[in-house]
Amino acid sequence: MIALGFLISVRINYRICQSQICSYFYVRILDIGASNNISSNTTPSNARSEGQFKVTVHHVDKDGKELATQAYSYGYPAGSSIAAQSPDYQVAPKDITGYTLVTSDSPVSSLNGKQLTTSEAVPFLAHDQTVYYVYTKNAPMITTDTKTVKEANHYQGAGNQPRAHHTAQVTFTRQGSTDAVTGETTYGPWSADQSFDAVPSPEVKGYTADKAQIDKQPVNGDSKDLEFTVTYTKNAPTITTDKKTVNETVSYVDQNGHVLAQPHTASVDFTRQVSTDAVTGEKTYGAWSEAQSFDAVTSPELKGYTADKAQIDKQTVNGDSKDLAFTVTYTKNAPTITTDKKTVNETVSYVDQNGHVLAQPHTASVDFTRQVSTDAVTGEKTYGAWSEAQSFDAVTSPELKGYTADKAQIDKQTVNGDSKDLEFTVTYTKIPGSGTDTGNPSSNQPGNPSQPSNATNNGVINTSTNTGSKVNNGAVNSPELPQTGENNSQ
Repeated sequence: MIALGFLISVRINYRICQSQICSYFYVRILDIGASNNISSNTTPSNARSEGQFKVTVHHVDKDGKELATQAYSYGYPAGSSIAAQSPDYQVAPKDITGYTLVTSDSPVSSLNGKQLTTSEAVPFLAHDQTVYYVYTKNAPMITTDTKTVKEANHYQGAGNQPRAHHTAQVTFTRQGSTDAVTGETTYGPWSADQSFDAVPSPEVKGYTADKAQIDKQPVNGDSKDLEFTVTYTKNAPTITTDKKTVNETVSYVDQNGHVLAQPHTASVDFTRQVSTDAVTGEKTYGAWSEAQSFDAVTSPELKGYTADKAQIDKQTVNGDSKDLAFTVTYTKNAPTITTDKKTVNETVSYVDQNGHVLAQPHTASVDFTRQVSTDAVTGEKTYGAWSEAQSFDAVTSPELKGYTADKAQIDKQTVNGDSKDLEFTVTYTKIPGSGTDTGNPSSNQPGNPSQPSNATNNGVINTSTNTGSKVNNGAVNSPELPQTGENNSQ
């Protein structure tokens, strides 16, 4: 046919596929000599002039909204006078994000075409065709969004004393709805507001916190983490006054340690400043106040004792001094020795039956001695033995004219220091018919018998001249007779 001048045309069909959209076009080759040559490629816009028809594929939602790029293709229907039947157009649904293919009949009124539910081969017909797939939008993905809000309290400035930091947290939730197509997430509100409880700042020995507590903190899902810092400052040292008393005691005792007198006591006080570290408790001491003195103390005089120290001298002490204790020891004095003297008297009285004194009484005496020891403290006396016993000589009763004595003599009497005075009475009885009775007994005794005398002219003769010592060998002067004045010895 080429030899006939290239009068025979050749139809060549080409299929171009791009993005799952295939188009068919043909190239007609005419003889080179033809005057109406056309381009080697036809375009979709002029495909109809070549006798082709169009198949259009839509991907829509139930409202007819286009979801994906529209696809179409051109081809020759069966019985075409131009070319042979084009191969069927292979149509398939797309995977469209967020959508699901509807596999049931769900025609879209806005579209004039055929709904497909699966992949199909669509033959080209002698007219344009519209087919479509219907998709439903997927439900949004519901998720739960979680957020934790934290509170952290930091404690600093407390030296080397570690303090654990306080931490707490609360959790909020909200619902998120993620669009199946766009991926855009829409959030609901956060769960209810919450609060962090108030947190008292921990006590640190010797330190003071700048915040007594971290107050209650309300937070919500939009809140950021909370951080607080509590700073501690060391407390100033505690200043106190230390007091010390130094005592002086002077005891007064005997050699056996027995207390003889109330002790002397005195005291003086000293002070100093004490600084106590607030953290360690360590104490720093200042200097004691000035030194002081105890006055000299004179030892008391105690009856019957002699002290070994006349006084305790002045004593100077300071805050570092210990208590002072002194002892004054007393020695008991020796007892006082004296001589005790005692006189024992003997008296012999001469009276008549009426008790009238007829003659001067006879008196004599003897002395005894003994040693007396007087305790220097108690004054108690201890007596020694009396000197030896002594005797009074016998005393002859004087003869009185006209009278008879009831005792011729008073016998010898032995006495000692324990003896009492001796008293004897010689009673004279008048001799009847002696002519001496004048009717007045007292007239028989010239003079005053109550006043003895050594004179001999008073009618009564002294019968004893020894008034302080022993009698004179028992010799007694004979008294003169009261009536006559004659001597009894005649």
